[in-house]
Amino acid sequence: MAFEDFKLHSDLSDNSSRLSKNKGLIQGSQIPECHTKGVYVFAEKTMKTLHKFDNNESSSIRSNKKVQDQTEGKEDQSLSGLESPAATQSTSLSSQNGHNRNLLFEEKISIITDDAVRSGNKEFLYSHDEVLDKQDGRSATETTNDDLKELNDPAFSKIKLESRPNSMDELVSQIYDCEGQLENAKTEISDKKLLHKELNVCQNLPKLIIPIIMLMILLSILIILTSLPIFTCVDPNGLCVPQLEIQLVDKSPAAKATFLTVKEALKVLSYLALDFGGDNRHSDLLNSSLDSYYESKIIDTFNVNTVYKLNFLGYCRQSANNVDLFCMRSYGFDLIQVFARDTGAQLGKLTNTNIDIMGDSFAIAYELVIAGMSEMDIFGEEATEYVKYAILLQKFSRSLGLLNLTNFIINVILLTNLVLILTILLSKIQKKSHKDCLQHMKRYIFIMMMSLQFIGLVIGFLICSLTLEFFVKIHKLGSSLGIAIVSAGKGYFFIWCVFALQLLSSGILIYLLNHVRKDNL
Repeated sequence: MAFEDFKLHSDLSDNSSRLSKNKGLIQGSQIPECHTKGVYVFAEKTMKTLHKFDNNESSSIRSNKKVQDQTEGKEDQSLSGLESPAATQSTSLSSQNGHNRNLLFEEKISIITDDAVRSGNKEFLYSHDEVLDKQDGRSATETTNDDLKELNDPAFSKIKLESRPNSMDELVSQIYDCEGQLENAKTEISDKKLLHKELNVCQNLPKLIIPIIMLMILLSILIILTSLPIFTCVDPNGLCVPQLEIQLVDKSPAAKATFLTVKEALKVLSYLALDFGGDNRHSDLLNSSLDSYYESKIIDTFNVNTVYKLNFLGYCRQSANNVDLFCMRSYGFDLIQVFARDTGAQLGKLTNTNIDIMGDSFAIAYELVIAGMSEMDIFGEEATEYVKYAILLQKFSRSLGLLNLTNFIINVILLTNLVLILTILLSKIQKKSHKDCLQHMKRYIFIMMMSLQFIGLVIGFLICSLTLEFFVKIHKLGSSLGIAIVSAGKGYFFIWCVFALQLLSSGILIYLLNHVRKDNL
C-alpha cells in the first residue's frame, strides 16, 4: 500500500509539471498581454479542477485498497503461499487507473494549449471525462460537473485565442487595438497631469503675487534713489541731493596764506576779464564805487565759507553772500577739477560768454596739465607723487559715476523683467507650444534677474565702501590742514539705503525663484 501511495503522488507531481510546462509555453508565446492574462487564469482554475479529480480518484483507490487488503488477509490465512486473485486484480486496476489519469490529464492540457481548440470543446471534455470515469466504475457527474462550473463563467467565455493560419490579420488588429488603448490611456494621464499642474498654478499664484508686488515696490524705490546722483546737482533751478558737503575755512595759518594767494590771483583774472571785455556798461560804476563793484564781480571759487555740495555726476556751489545755488554737471568727487570748472564758469559769466563752454575749457586745461606733468617728471619726486594722486582722483570719481549709472540701469531692467514675469503668470494661453515657450522664457528671465541682482549687490557694496573711504580721507585731510569742513550729505545716507534695499530685494527674488522651481510654475 505504501508503494501505491508513492506511485500516486509521483503521478500527480508529473501531471503538475506538465501543466507548468504548458503554461510556460503560453507565457513564452508572442500573444498580447490582454489575451494571455485570461489564459493564465483559465489554466489555474483548470489545474485546481484536475487536482480535485485526482484527489477523488486517490481516495477511491485507497478505499478499494483497504477492501483488497482485508480480502487478501483472509485468503492468506487459508491459502498461504498462493497468489491472491484480488491482489492481482487490484494491481491491474491500479495500473489501469494510473494510465487513465495520465490520459485524462494530457487531454485537459491539450485542450488548454491547443491552437485549434479554445471554444466549443467543452462537450468533448465532458464526454471524454465521463468515459474515462465510467471505466473506473464512477459517474463523471459526481466529480467534474461541479468543478467545471467555474470554467463556464462568462468572463472565460469571452477569451478567444485562435491561431489558425488565416487569423494573422485579426491578431495584428488586436495588437494595434491594445496599442491604441495604451496611447489613449497615456493621453488621458497626461491631460490629468496638465490639469493638475494648472490647478496647482492657480492655487499658488496668490502666493507669488504678493512677493512680486513687494519686489516691484522695492525696485521702484531703488530706481528713484539711484537716479538722485544722476539727475540732481546739475541744474541751478533743480534739486540737489549731495553725498558730501565741503565748506572752505581758513583756521590755520597755512590755509589763510593759501586762500589769500589764490584769491588775489583770481581777483587779477577778474579785473582783466572786466577791463578787456567788450561790455562797457559798467564804466559809470567803475568810476563811482570801484571797490564794491569788483567785490561783487570777483571770482569767489576759493572764498572762505563757500560751500560745495558734491554729487557723483554733478556739484553745486553756494557762496556766503549769495543764497542761490550754482550747479554744473561734473565728476563731483574730483575736487581739483570741480574748482577749475567752477572758475571757468564764473569767468564766463563775467565775460558774458557761454558758461558751460568756459567751464569745460578750464576742466580740459586742468586734465592736460596733469597729464603733461606726469609725463615730463621735471618737478621732483614730491610733485610727481601729488600728480599721481590727482590722476588717481580723476579715475576714482569717474568710476563712482559709472558704477552709480550702471546700478540705475540694472534696477530699471529688473523692474521691466518683473513686470514681464507678472504678465506671463497672469496670461491665459491655451496652446501647449506657447505655454512651453513662455515657461522657458520665464526660466531664462529669472536666471537673468538673479545674475543682475548679484551684480547690483556688488556694485552697491563698492559704491558704499568707496564713498565711505573717500569721506574718511577727505575729512581727515581737511581737519588736519584746517582748510575745509567735510560733512556727509543726504545722498550719502541714501546710498546706504539703496544697498539695504538691494539686500532685501535679493531675498525676495531668491524666495520667488525657489518657489517657482519647486512648483514648476
